[in-house]
Parts: sequence; C-alpha cells; structure tokens
Amino acid sequence: MFWGSQQAQVYHMRWFEQHQPDDGSVSIRCFDQEFVGLSIAGPNSRKVLEKLCEEDVSADQLKFMDYREMDVAGVPCLLNRLTYTGDLGFELWVAPPYQLRLYDAIKTAGEEFDIVDFGMRALLSMRLEKNFPTWARELRPVYGPFEGAMERFINLDKGPFIGREAAREEFENGPLLRRTAFIVEADDADVMGDEPIWARVGEETPLNHIDKPHGEGAIRFSADGKAVENQVGTGAVDGEWRVVGWVTSGGYGHYIKQSMAQGYIPNALSTDESEGLFEIEILGERRPARISVEAPFDPQGESMRS
Repeated sequence: MFWGSQQAQVYHMRWFEQHQPDDGSVSIRCFDQEFVGLSIAGPNSRKVLEKLCEEDVSADQLKFMDYREMDVAGVPCLLNRLTYTGDLGFELWVAPPYQLRLYDAIKTAGEEFDIVDFGMRALLSMRLEKNFPTWARELRPVYGPFEGAMERFINLDKGPFIGREAAREEFENGPLLRRTAFIVEADDADVMGDEPIWARVGEETPLNHIDKPHGEGAIRFSADGKAVENQVGTGAVDGEWRVVGWVTSGGYGHYIKQSMAQGYIPNALSTDESEGLFEIEILGERRPARISVEAPFDPQGESMRS
C-alpha cells in the first residue's frame, strides 16, 4: 500500500513488478486520493489532540513514531506520531470527505493555543533546521544510504533485503560522499539547488567525483552579470579553492534566522566545521558557509520525542 505523487506511484509500481513473489502472497493497493493528510505540530500539539479524541495520546501510550487507527473529532483517522517539522507533532490521514470537518475541529480546539496554519514551504524550511533530507533532492537512487547519512535506518544483519550487499560494501569501504548541512552567509538570495560547493583544499586533493568542465550547456554569469569563460579540461579551480560538491536543496531558516543548504561533499570533509573552509556559489557570487553537524533546532530531538 502506498500513496504519493503520480511519478512516485509509477516508480513503486515498476519496483513491485520486478520484485514481488510469484506465489500471489503480495498484492498492491494504490491509495492515491483515498487519503489526504493534515498535520498538527508544535509544543501544544498534544494538548490540541487530547481535546479531540478519547484515547490516551500521552507520551507513554503514544510513543514517538507510533501508529494508531483511531477517531479524532469523530473522524476515522490513520495517525502517526511524527512530523517533518522536527517538533512534537502528529500526522492524520483521512478520507477526503472528512478532511474539512477534521480541519475545522482542529482549528476550534487550537484557538486557546493561538493555532495557525502552515503549508509546505514552511514545512520545508523547518526541516532544514533539523538537517532532515527530502526525497528527490537529498535522497535519490544515485546516493547510497551511508552517503545520505541514513545509517540509523539501516540494519545490515536483519536478514535479506534488496540492496543489502551494496549497502554492506558501502559500509565496509566507507562512503565516498556524505550528505552535509551548511549555514550560509547569504546576501539577498538563498540556494535553490545544484549550486557548486567550494572548499579551500588545494589543487592536489583528489576529487574523482567531480567531472571536469566540458564546455557544453548554458553560459554561466558572474555576480556583475558578465559571462564566465568555461574552464574546459582544467576542473573547477581557483587558487587553493576547488569545487568539491554540489547543493541539493536549501532555503531560509526562519527560526534560527539564517540561510541553510544541504549538499554532497567528500566524506572526509563532512565533519569539518572550520570557519573559512567552504563557500557556496549563489547567482555567481561565492558566499561563506560552514558545516552544521548538529541540527540548529533541537539537536538532541527532545521536542519531537517528548
């Protein structure tokens, strides 16, 4: 069973067709528009939920990442105790005819806590402050699980699973790259994705994962609007500075009031929080950046587990 975008559905259908057993023991059901979701998040989210249901949703009875099928405001819900915001929160999945009724009930119950609406762009900003990756940006088939810093979800000894041998090889050899979070001293624009990450590592540092410029593609421009000559065959080098990786996503963190980015760089550099080591190019201008190994918001995860 799954739901998601049409592209994701096609991908999963093809995957199931390749790997499902021939004995008919596995069936596929596409939820598609059978369920729609709402999220309650923030330090008072449990208090709001408690007003809407009869079941015990305390931290002891509904633990972090637990799942329940229960009525909320009289609406049958699939409830997950997690949220992409990185704060305390709950996801509620319901049949479309019930969504407006549930939404109205949540808004009424949350009035005393000054509840407000938030959408996807706010959610994507908040996840940056938790160093959370997102699918199709940081998490893609071209990156291994250890490159993506997802090792907490990988148990190589739990038994056979698709991709286990490749994951074990990556674990034993160590990942070439590593998903890394940055705080960027941006000016009036944040990263969007695919911007180059520069590091002051010297010209002799081996960077076999960076293709040499080939002279093809769109013209690049500097910050003053002038066309930049392609460095065909030389690699992206500027004195001691070299392009060592690329941005996958980013934006402004409104809680920490700083610009953030995520991207892939060599694993050997991924924990070096030194000042002056990295720059990220935004609209032709290289801006100072530093690694943030710990999430800027609630690094120990106490809020979402409370």
